[in-house]
Amino acid sequence: MSKFIGRGENRVKQILERLYPEFQILTQVPLQNLVLDEDYVDLDIIYKQHKFDLVIQNVRMRFIAAVEVNYKHGNTASRKWTNIFSPRLKKAGVLPVAINDYECKSLFDTKEERLLRWEDFEDVITALRMGGAKP
Repeated sequence: MSKFIGRGENRVKQILERLYPEFQILTQVPLQNLVLDEDYVDLDIIYKQHKFDLVIQNVRMRFIAAVEVNYKHGNTASRKWTNIFSPRLKKAGVLPVAINDYECKSLFDTKEERLLRWEDFEDVITALRMGGAKP
């Protein structure tokens, strides 16, 4: 399992752990673990290798939401999210949640580690609501 952590992911993970203290927040979860087998088999290899940044899992080991933290990912990532990943996640009963840098007020403002601010929570809560989750 890859340990690569992109910009903003640590902050988002800390916020999700506070918003959902009774759930597990998993990192770098492969697409295959989240979608139905029939929706996975016909995908191109590049999509099959995708790992979601963060996944919210409840105590019954059911995946609740797959969270992508998108810092300057651009149009290609957006198209993959909208056309490939999102529909397959929804079909499997997993909420797709994208946290995009251009929609955030403060989450991506600096590379350095710092204390979380209320605005960081607002950025994540807004993205969760847009994805259909109830923070």
